[in-house]
Amino acid sequence: MEKPQIGEEMQQKQQNGELVDNIRIERSKEDVLIHLELANKKDDLETLFKDVKFVCMGGTADRMKNFFSLIKSEMKRTLSELDIQDESVDFTRNGCRFSMWKIGCVLCVNHGIGYGSLTIVLHEVIKLLHYAKVQDPILFRIGTSGGVDHPLGTVVIAEKAFNDFFEEFFEIPVLGKRVRLPAILDGNLAAELKRLAIEKCPDIPVLCGNTMSHEHFYESVASVKASICYCDDDIERSSYFDSLRQNNILNADMEAVAIAAITNRLGIKAAVVNVIVNDLSHPTENLSCEILTEWQTRPQRIVAEYIKEHLRGSVKQHIK
Repeated sequence: MEKPQIGEEMQQKQQNGELVDNIRIERSKEDVLIHLELANKKDDLETLFKDVKFVCMGGTADRMKNFFSLIKSEMKRTLSELDIQDESVDFTRNGCRFSMWKIGCVLCVNHGIGYGSLTIVLHEVIKLLHYAKVQDPILFRIGTSGGVDHPLGTVVIAEKAFNDFFEEFFEIPVLGKRVRLPAILDGNLAAELKRLAIEKCPDIPVLCGNTMSHEHFYESVASVKASICYCDDDIERSSYFDSLRQNNILNADMEAVAIAAITNRLGIKAAVVNVIVNDLSHPTENLSCEILTEWQTRPQRIVAEYIKEHLRGSVKQHIK
C-alpha cells in the first residue's frame, strides 16, 4: 500500500490548481472541513482564499496570531505599494479547535502538538487551498524544538526530516496496514531561507541540518521528567544522543517529518524553521517568558523576510 513519490501527473495537477490526490474529493459536490468549520459549498472559499501563496503554521494559536501581527506590520511598512487586504478575523473561530488568520497572500494557522492534530489541520488546509484554486503554494512550519548540543535560541532550518527510527519516512496506519511516505523537504527553499537569515537577520544564529520528529514528547527521549521511567540507564541514553550527533540531527520537534511527507506527496514546497528552546541531552531549568517570547519570533522573522522578498519580486515583475 506504500505510495510512490510525486510524479509528472501530480506536478501537472499542481499547475492547474489541483492540490489533492483523491478522485472522490474531486467528484464530491460538498465537502465539509470539519475541524475548520468551513465547507466548499456553504463558504465562498475561492473568493476568500484564492490569493493565498504562503501558508505559515505553528503549534499554538497565540504564536500564530503574533506572527499574523508581525507579517501584517512588515508588509504594510515595507510593501506599501501593494494593495494588501487586511482581514483581522479568525476564519475558524466557529470550529473551536484551530485558529486561522489571513493578511494578503499569507495564511496563518495553528496546528497543535504532534502528528495527530498536525495532520488533521494540514489535510483540511490543503483541501481549502484546492477549493480556492490556489496554485503553487509554499508552506512553512514555524516553531520551537529541542536541540542537541547547540546554543539555545539558535534557529534550525531543516534540510532533511527523520522519524524516531532515523528514517526519512512518515509511517501511518491505514486500514490496519503500514504506509510509509518519503519525507522530503525542498532543498532550494531551505538554502534561500538561510541566505536571507544571514543577510537580513544577522543577530539570529542560524544552522541548516537534519531535524528529527518525535512521535511522543516524553517517551521518545525517555525523559527523566515523565510520570514513568522508561530508561534509567545513563549509558543507553548517552548512546542515543551520540547517534543523533552522528546523523547530523541538530534538533527535534514533533511535526517536521509529517509535513515533509504529506507536502512532498502532493508536490507542495515546504520548509521547517524551528528555534531551539531547550537541550535534549542536557535538560536545563525553565527559561523566562520574556526570553522564550523573543526566541519564538526568530523563525517568524526569517520567514517574514522570505515572504517580503518574494512580494518585492512580484512588484518588480509587474512594473517591468
